[in-house]
Amino acid sequence: MAVVATPDPAPAPPAEAPAASAPATAAPAAEEVAPAPAAACPQDALLLAQALLQADRLRGLEPAALQAQIARPDAGPLPAALQQALALAQAHRPADTARALGLVQRVLEDSSAAPLHPLARLMETLLLQQRRLEDEGLRQARQLREAERRSRQLTARLEAMRALERSLNERPH
Repeated sequence: MAVVATPDPAPAPPAEAPAASAPATAAPAAEEVAPAPAAACPQDALLLAQALLQADRLRGLEPAALQAQIARPDAGPLPAALQQALALAQAHRPADTARALGLVQRVLEDSSAAPLHPLARLMETLLLQQRRLEDEGLRQARQLREAERRSRQLTARLEAMRALERSLNERPH
């Protein structure tokens, strides 16, 4: 027979905290972070949903179809710059990442695309991070090539020293 210990119930929080007990300089956590603005109308929510569906559709495209989408965005309610940025972000090439970032920043500057600004800010953050990672990858690839070059040089020197040592050992005494 197993005995199961049950934890003691937590004490109930006080019904009303006195105002004098909290320091005047501390602000509640909810006030520190501004709440994200809700979609102003159902059309804005629909526009955001269409943008997310477009991003999901682009994610599954073959490279040739993705390039076609980059060259010729669909006609629809989404700005062409956002559609191209979504497609370029899927290409995962440094030049495309930089282009996508520029297009997203263009969407952020466009006041008529205000309902898409939260998505554009998210994309901007992700693209900046992707760009940093790509730059870091390029830097590490350069370092690796340099290390491989030095390794080949050192191996050649070692082989030359071994050949010299063999030639010295082969001489008659």
